[in-house]
Amino acid sequence: MGQIPATTGSPFGQEFRMTRGIISAMGRTVRSGDSAYTNPQIIQTDAPISPGGLLLDRKVQVIGSSGVNAGVGYAVPINPATRTIPELVENGAYEYAYWGISGASVTPVLAEVNGLSEDTKGVVITSVTGRGPAASAGITAARQASTETRYQIITSVNGILVEGMNGLIPELAESFRPGETVTIEILTEQRPRSVEVILGSRPNATLD
Repeated sequence: MGQIPATTGSPFGQEFRMTRGIISAMGRTVRSGDSAYTNPQIIQTDAPISPGGLLLDRKVQVIGSSGVNAGVGYAVPINPATRTIPELVENGAYEYAYWGISGASVTPVLAEVNGLSEDTKGVVITSVTGRGPAASAGITAARQASTETRYQIITSVNGILVEGMNGLIPELAESFRPGETVTIEILTEQRPRSVEVILGSRPNATLD
């Protein structure tokens, strides 16, 4: 944060332009348009961003690609872009790994309600898509039964500790591909358990 990037682009179809601003945050998780999915590790800047533009550092190295600007500018980091662009050019699409889980970061309050240590980290599973990879592997969501809250908390994926939802989303998007098998450690009331999930391809989904 605090770096002064330059942006390029052609706003509203006009000729090439370059301007600058300040990077105000890194690692934002932002929903893309009406998609049901979010984009992780987004760069936030007050520099004007235009379609087709680039975000450059002081050494004129590309650090991000065009994103959106609605008073606040969001750009996609260059590493995910360089991973997806070649496949987009070759195949016309990029397949993201998918396991059919929605969740929320474990907070100290949630941990206390469930009788867990306040420093418990992970992602509590709030919903599991029917017939999705996670459901096929026998994973279920947290649920309320009478006055007892039953929880299912993802604590690690392939041995990598999960700090929260903002860490889990980029890990899935950047480290795994459809068809791979991952081992998920899940904390429940009874005992921790390991579940192997064969990842699928992320289906198209939009918000209602």
